[in-house]
Amino acid sequence: MFTNIPLEMLVPIVTTLLKLIPTIIQKNNNSKGTSKLLLIEVNRNLKNILNAIKMKIDFDAMIDILDNKEINKAIKNNYNFNKIKHWTIKSKHIKDVRNKRLIGKDCKWLFNNINMKIQELKDLKEMNKSVLNLQNTNITLKITNLLFKYKLLIYFIK
Repeated sequence: MFTNIPLEMLVPIVTTLLKLIPTIIQKNNNSKGTSKLLLIEVNRNLKNILNAIKMKIDFDAMIDILDNKEINKAIKNNYNFNKIKHWTIKSKHIKDVRNKRLIGKDCKWLFNNINMKIQELKDLKEMNKSVLNLQNTNITLKITNLLFKYKLLIYFIK
């Protein structure tokens, strides 16, 4: 199991990912309509997380700014997420040991998993009115896992 990583240590990772997204949107032949909106949502979430970390905003506020509307809309409309990137994740896409178990997964799986992680955070906050004092729930780890899924998604699409 992975231990807590101070969120401040994730700033360079998120900054690097944010630099890659415009190139991905530009190079992706399918970055029209839904594909482009999904990539913009990824970009917006990463920017918001980065700003929240830098401004030392609490987890409740960070969870409030996470958005998964475009993913949910794409799922509802039976969008083929593999239009963004065909094929499956290979070892060359993996930058972190924690993601090695995801070799063989595809773009659809990644977006669905990211969507579930965002929704889980939002549900935890809604059920408990706040995630700040939750017992037996490691919110830092959940947010870190979400960021590492985003990282894998971006390196896979790239």
